[in-house]
Amino acid sequence: STGDRLDALHSALTNRMKLVRITLDKTDDMQVIFEALNHRGVELSQSDLVKNLLFRLVEEQGDHSQAEKLLTEHWLPLDGPRWRVEQVTGRIRRSRLDLVVAYWLTIQKRDVVKVENLFDEFKAWMLDGNRSAAEVIKALRTVADMYDWLLSTKPDESTKQFIDHLVATKTNTLWPVVLATYLSDVIPDDQ
Repeated sequence: STGDRLDALHSALTNRMKLVRITLDKTDDMQVIFEALNHRGVELSQSDLVKNLLFRLVEEQGDHSQAEKLLTEHWLPLDGPRWRVEQVTGRIRRSRLDLVVAYWLTIQKRDVVKVENLFDEFKAWMLDGNRSAAEVIKALRTVADMYDWLLSTKPDESTKQFIDHLVATKTNTLWPVVLATYLSDVIPDDQ
């Protein structure tokens, strides 16, 4: 009955939930605190950890004025439910965004990046070079948009057949090559 459901909801809210408010000083690094708290709490996806690292680096690199624009214009669309949908890779389920970030990093490193190691490999790659976090955020959005476009639009019949075959057979190993080809400024569109 409705009364029983309301009682169960009330019980869950009063007995099983805890609300925490953390007040930070201006000198506190909210990204580091967020990472530490979430590391012990609900498990974050690999792309959540990548996002946190990137926005912490945006702040450290002095791009404070860009941070909100990068979040709202480039990253927030990737936090939506369609990017959280799980896709099967082999026998493992991964979020669509985790896969795309792994494909992009594979392109950058020119070496296979496994999703289960994505954050560690991304962090090492990011911190190893003098890379702009703001530019990486924009690049990730570009590759995500390209992936989405290839899945939904398919520019010609041969590409449609190829993409449909990749999706039907759950062949994910070719995606970095496909994305790199379509993102390349060197390869003409007709090729």
